[in-house]
Amino acid sequence: MITPGIVVKPKHSIQRLCREFSKAYPAEKEINSFLHKYTEENQLPPLLSEFLKDNALTFADLYQSLRYPSDQDFVDMKRYVQLKYKGQEGVLFFQELHEAIKSIRPLAVRLGRFLKPK
Repeated sequence: MITPGIVVKPKHSIQRLCREFSKAYPAEKEINSFLHKYTEENQLPPLLSEFLKDNALTFADLYQSLRYPSDQDFVDMKRYVQLKYKGQEGVLFFQELHEAIKSIRPLAVRLGRFLKPK
């Protein structure tokens, strides 16, 4: 639940949910910045945007393409070279992502505690 009274259905768009969160909680600048960086196609780190471009995918396809290497008919195989063989560039991306998650987690917990019913 992003805001009271709004229920998230099992099938949803992470981009839409992040945009709704940003509208509902504009003061949460650090959380919103993190969400935008990793969910908005025009702000994605190069490692992710190159993977999407190389496979002719949209952000909405990212989760499925990371989870499954092909389509259901095993005809369209994804190319993971943009993610897999990046050497130091890839290491830096994942270190940055890890640090960003660590810094956002306490902010999200604080917000969650604030939202809990008293």
